Amino acid sequence: MAKKVKLVPVEFTPETKRAICDVAQYCAQDMEYEYASDPEVVAETALDAGRLRSNGYEAAQLEVERLCKEFGWPSVCAAAAKFVPSA
Repeated sequence: MAKKVKLVPVEFTPETKRAICDVAQYCAQDMEYEYASDPEVVAETALDAGRLRSNGYEAAQLEVERLCKEFGWPSVCAAAAKFVPSA
């Protein structure tokens, strides 16, 4: 049985929210509908593999890395899933 992770609230700066939304929208264009319609998948894809940095959002990438160290990857992804665009 998988261990349930307790999620904690995470807040992003407005600039980082915009960066995450921009990258999420870009990533979702290449996803099949079943994935692009799931905000959790879209958020994780946008935040994973340094995509913020590789799309020119260095400050947002650094903020996400700091938040991951402080609150953990699951909480950061869950917070981003609340506002990313999805199909």
